[in-house]
This record gives sequence, structure tokens and C-alpha cells, in this order.
Amino acid sequence: MPETGYTAEKKLGDKFVISVIGPISYLKGQDIVVEAVSLLTGKERSDLEVRFVGRTDPGYDASFADTMEKNGIIKKTGELTQDKVHMEYERCDVLICSSREEVWPMVVIEAMQHKVMSIVSDIAGIKDYLTNEQNALIFPSENAELLAEKIRWCLNNRDSVKKMGERAYEIYKRFFSMEVFEENLLSVIQDLLHTEGEKGR
Repeated sequence: MPETGYTAEKKLGDKFVISVIGPISYLKGQDIVVEAVSLLTGKERSDLEVRFVGRTDPGYDASFADTMEKNGIIKKTGELTQDKVHMEYERCDVLICSSREEVWPMVVIEAMQHKVMSIVSDIAGIKDYLTNEQNALIFPSENAELLAEKIRWCLNNRDSVKKMGERAYEIYKRFFSMEVFEENLLSVIQDLLHTEGEKGR
């Protein structure tokens, strides 16, 4: 995944901004995020803005977010262009990947590119590249109470969140950058050429 050249103001006002990027659907688990936010205190919610970025799947009932949306805690952006999604990463403090099923969440890698820390469901395959409380926070899938604890920790440890985002960027550079891809591809090609050379002898 190539580097991006996007820059933007990190803050949207004084709120601590959490983005959840992907179609609003049962599998993506936005309802778990809403439940977790409902477990926070009123003061904690007043310091928070949760942004759902993506279209709502046809036929999916997303009314679970209506009350918090009316109160300004949750904002739905609808589907955005890729450029605007990258601007979203630049503006948010934390990404949440709350999926009930997720083999390879590209949004977490994209967040790493922007030095944004992620709170990740342990069902997501990307967790194998992350270290809990070092470069990400990992919670048990569908556990809204523990997700609420992770969000609360972020609200109370904003400097640590920023440092964890910087460490997440190092994971991106080590495993997911174009340079690493090119090195791995070159290695595969060289192995194939060597194997073919051996066969020809």
C-alpha cells in the first residue's frame, strides 16, 4: 500500500474523534460501538464525536444510532470518495474496527499510514500484526463493555493514544509499505528464477 500525501487539521473542534469506516451493517458491528458509547458517562460522551463513514446496507435497520445521532454524539457521513476517506483518517484520533467477521480490514492499515491508532475486534486477522496496548487496543468481538473501557482509556490518555499511533505507523512501514511489497516480490521472482535454473541443469 503506497504512502499517502494527505494532510489536514487533526481536530474537528475540541472533541475526541473516533471514526468507524465501512458500510453500516451487522457484520461491521456499528451497533456494538453505539452500545459501548451508551455505557460511558454523560461527561465522557460530551467529549466524544463518533463518525460512521460509509453507506448503510440496503434493508439494514440502523435506528440503534438515532438517539445518539440526534444528540450530536454520532455523525453519519454517508459514502465518501477515497480522497475524503483519507482526509477522515487525518482528522480523527482513533479508528474502531468493531467487525463481527473480518479477515483483512484494510481500514486498519490505512489508519496506520496516517499514524492513527486503532481499537480492533479480536476477530480481525490484522490483530496478529498488532500488540495490545503498544500500537493498538484489542477487545473481544461483540463485547461492548470492554470496548467502552478501551474508549474510556483513550479519552483519559490522549498523549499515549498519539504515541501508539506513531508506533502503528512503524508496523505499516515494516509489513505493508510499497518498499516491503517490492522487496518481497523481488525475492519471489528471484526464487522462481533460481528454481527454473536448477531445473534446466
